[in-house]
Amino acid sequence: MQQLLSDFKSTKLYCLWHRHGLLSASTGSITQITVTNNAFSSDWSIYFNEYSFTSSSVLYDASGSAFDAPASTSQLGVGLALHGSNDVIIQIIGADFDVTSISSPYSTKFALSSKGEGQLLNSAYGNAPTWTIVSGDASVAAMSFMESPGIGVTSRSDTLSDSRPSVTSNHTIAFTINNSLDTTGWGNGAGGDATDTVTVAFPFSFNLSNISCKDVDISFGGTATSIAGYNVNRSTRTNCPGSATSWGLFIDTSANVLTFYTPTAVRTYVATGTPVQILIGTNASFQDAASQWLTNPATAGIYTISVGGTFGGSGNMLVSINSAATVQVAVAESLAFTVSSVKAVNCTADDGATVTAVDTSPTSVPLGTLFPVNTFFTGCQDLVVSTNAGNGYSITVQEQTLMHTSGGFTFPQTACDGAACTLATAAAWSNPANNGFGHTCSNQDGNHDCASTYSSGTKFPPTANVAAGHAAQTLMASSTPASVTARIKYRISAGIQQATGTYTTVIVYTIPPTY
Repeated sequence: MQQLLSDFKSTKLYCLWHRHGLLSASTGSITQITVTNNAFSSDWSIYFNEYSFTSSSVLYDASGSAFDAPASTSQLGVGLALHGSNDVIIQIIGADFDVTSISSPYSTKFALSSKGEGQLLNSAYGNAPTWTIVSGDASVAAMSFMESPGIGVTSRSDTLSDSRPSVTSNHTIAFTINNSLDTTGWGNGAGGDATDTVTVAFPFSFNLSNISCKDVDISFGGTATSIAGYNVNRSTRTNCPGSATSWGLFIDTSANVLTFYTPTAVRTYVATGTPVQILIGTNASFQDAASQWLTNPATAGIYTISVGGTFGGSGNMLVSINSAATVQVAVAESLAFTVSSVKAVNCTADDGATVTAVDTSPTSVPLGTLFPVNTFFTGCQDLVVSTNAGNGYSITVQEQTLMHTSGGFTFPQTACDGAACTLATAAAWSNPANNGFGHTCSNQDGNHDCASTYSSGTKFPPTANVAAGHAAQTLMASSTPASVTARIKYRISAGIQQATGTYTTVIVYTIPPTY
């Protein structure tokens, strides 16, 4: 026969068996077990198996036994009616001759001369396995244990500010307790005698070595509370005992656990059903300006962070550490440039001068017959630009030659009022007796792309001339992608001595985008 024993508090399972008679046993402590043999004085064994559970307690689930006679090489194990979904099942066999294996999904813990043990972990599978033995009689016993559900904390979550491997990150941990947090007595210990503690346990692949007490906040029901408020060394300490009014905090980097202690004064501090929030990192700012973070594991994967403590509640939170995704897209370059006509009624003088306006087309500015003399005639065109060039665009303007007739007479460029303007510097030109030909640029649609020298249509320069070797003038420009409209306004005035004839020139607009 065989007997299985368990020490629930230490989550160690002790297995004791004997083939010829019943053995009794007792558990004195987790370091001592006393066995009384009521059958024979030889041919017995005791085995110790230690399993770690995430729950704070472990419960017996089911057990059973089986005996095979006459002899067989296939011994049926024990089928169990399990109640837990996270059981540890142990099957033990004693046979006349060698034991070699146990059927899947069990794994062979050991198989030796005339004895063997098989185990199945974290399973709700309770069907009977099959042992393979050499020959002879055999007996089998089995027992299963399951995690105690306890009183779990609910609404659990841990939100990371950055989930990439090996980077630093803030943690926002939230859960609701279903037990109260109390202090019922206090001894001489540095926090260890408080009745209730709340712990947060991180896998060892998280690095807690950089944080101190100042980098941690805790709040209950939306109200932050003091942690070791009297302690002036919170910025450097990881062990910050509480006081009668302040919670204590111990950051144990050897165990990767944060432990919060209730204050020392005897009372209930947090009622059942209260939401709890713990901030770790630079998001913690209730008492101090936090400056450090936790460091994520170097390997991507799913990690379990556990809430527990002496208050009796527990629960796990899963966080994903994953490499950042690189999103890549190609955007094609675009450029649209349109010269549009402007009706005479919309071609006004921004400087207040008296002008006679004409209708234009996208390819022609017919300024008409310049009569009477010493009169301003004007024609406008709209320049419409749209481009996604990252560094914007510029539009330049040049006339190919001076305005001239077929007979060779030329029309002078403007010198503006008081001969003040040049190719590089525009100036006021409101007196039509100052004869000549010039242009200006007026911003439209609230943009500011016209060159500043034009003062948005109130100042004029002469027009750069290719035949004279002049460099093109910048009419409008932007250093960013743009979709804008500007209005170029040509102005002309003839004097009494200007030779008769039809004067023409060709104006060229050039737009180079900068990608």
